[in-house]
Amino acid sequence: MNVSDLMSRETVTIDSAETVKKAAQVMADNQKGFLPVMNKKQRVIGVLSNTDIIDKVVSNNIDPESILVSDIMTYYVIKVGPETSATEAMELMRKHRIKRLVVMDNHDLIGVISTNDLLDAVLNHKKELMSMALRL
Repeated sequence: MNVSDLMSRETVTIDSAETVKKAAQVMADNQKGFLPVMNKKQRVIGVLSNTDIIDKVVSNNIDPESILVSDIMTYYVIKVGPETSATEAMELMRKHRIKRLVVMDNHDLIGVISTNDLLDAVLNHKKELMSMALRL
């Protein structure tokens, strides 16, 4: 099973020049805890998580309207392609201690895959196996 089979294609992004307050509002409005960060050329240049906002802004009593996404985002983006195996995606998440991976096709953002997406696949596979075993 590949990442393209499991990923979310409805990806919400944020511009690096937006305020952290705007990013938090986008997250809340879309029920997302993670946003790929884009530059003016619509290329992924980083990622922003709700944890980044809590750890770097809220916990330090910084006004989220006074700080930009580019000031707190993670610039090192761990990316996978659509043909990356689900197993390899899990291994990358575990190795880097992250919950989401950006899915890129060449330089284009095509989705995000999360630990929840992978867990859903594992649980669905387990249900299928149980169903098959019960039919024997």
